[in-house]
Amino acid sequence: MTNRESASLAEKWIKPVAIKSCLKKLSLGFWVGSIQSLITLPPEILSGQNLTDIEIISSKSRGSQMNPISMTTSLHPVIKCVSLRRLRLTNVQISEEVLDEIFSVCKLLVDVMLSGCKGFRTIKVQNLHHLRKLRIDSGKQNGVNLEINGVPNIRVFMFEAKILPLNLNSLGSVTELSLGGMIMDDAFMHMIKSKLPFLQILTLDMKLSTLETFDFSCASMKSLSLLSSPITSVKVYAPKLKFFRFSGETMPSLLFPAAIDVLEQIKIHLSLMWRPMDDSFSLKMSEAFTLSSKCDVQIDCIALPLDIDLDDLRRRVPFPAMNVQRLLVRIDSREEGLWERSPFFDALFLICHPDSGACSR
Repeated sequence: MTNRESASLAEKWIKPVAIKSCLKKLSLGFWVGSIQSLITLPPEILSGQNLTDIEIISSKSRGSQMNPISMTTSLHPVIKCVSLRRLRLTNVQISEEVLDEIFSVCKLLVDVMLSGCKGFRTIKVQNLHHLRKLRIDSGKQNGVNLEINGVPNIRVFMFEAKILPLNLNSLGSVTELSLGGMIMDDAFMHMIKSKLPFLQILTLDMKLSTLETFDFSCASMKSLSLLSSPITSVKVYAPKLKFFRFSGETMPSLLFPAAIDVLEQIKIHLSLMWRPMDDSFSLKMSEAFTLSSKCDVQIDCIALPLDIDLDDLRRRVPFPAMNVQRLLVRIDSREEGLWERSPFFDALFLICHPDSGACSR
């Protein structure tokens, strides 16, 4: 939509489509080229009794702080989509009253995602016994309160905001947790460990972390991702762990107690995106290879070191690891001749002999 006229045409087209009784799935995507192209969806969009799936995605105009799509102007619209299972809204203006009405009427909801949505201060998710996935990214909207009760079957909870506006008592059944945008400290980590006994997949955006060491125990966890992390040491007791991902400035030291005896295979994905890998990288990687009988390793970085002491490394790591099944190295650097001048790959093959290797530039 590039102007008010095109937005008006879209509004006129959507209404007769939305009221069709046979409609089961409705997916609308809007690209907005002008702040004049604001559109209000008709209240009839929530009237389909057979509607099971609603997805509305919109882009924002460059420089605009306003969501170009408004769900409805009616504070209490007539909502008849009692069969709704899946609701996904991206960059949509929706009032707190309309959200409350949807969650109170659509009791069969299974999957809810709100990304970059505005117009509310509180989200009440209550008595949705079928809900399994709840994903909320409040973007730059601060102070969003989240009230969750009566969701005994929720399995996936993802939340991106300035603060975590709730304790985790109501999320005891969650197996996949993803959190970001908030300050993570010892008390925060203790809450996760104590409140989520069935946790299997944990993803944390830790750019606001106050922790230097990530010390975590979870008997059920299978996947752990620490993103944008400033931490220097990772110690995790998770005998079922199969996947570990780390992104940060430098390589941390890794210690997974009991992993040597219990784990058969672990995939390690490292993204070192800001600084060149220092001399300690090879030694820390050598230690990491001892975590499993079989390793699948991916390393992403933007700069290669030029001054690795290969003789010293050979003395400190006399035997290369033979348990690396696959090694993928991706270098995002356009500096001419860097690969030929850096001893990085010589050092890498001093610490491991992978069964197969792949390098892409």
